[in-house]
Amino acid sequence: PMKLRVGEMEKTFKEGISPVMGKPLTWHLPKGIYKRFTVLAGLQAGLGDKGRVEFTILGDGKPLGTITLNGTDPAHAFECDIAHVSSLQLATTGRGLDPKSNYAVWAEPVLRK
Repeated sequence: PMKLRVGEMEKTFKEGISPVMGKPLTWHLPKGIYKRFTVLAGLQAGLGDKGRVEFTILGDGKPLGTITLNGTDPAHAFECDIAHVSSLQLATTGRGLDPKSNYAVWAEPVLRK
């Protein structure tokens, strides 16, 4: 199960993705259908405690949001405008000294019309 720190608590998520560092996840979207994209980004509670990861959301190759989180930081909620985006990417880059602890998680991704 995927677990993230949300505020002061740990929460288990049923919907989410744990990608390979440096390998962006890409979705092709029909233009003009979706307006917003929301997702929680963080490091797996417990396994990722010593990690440090930069999370980036790209729309048509342009940054829509980015944040670097340490392993014990709470998850970050992204909300991005994707009204004119046809290619949505979720990218992770290891930024810490212990790459074995970079257990990145994108949880509860939602496309909204």
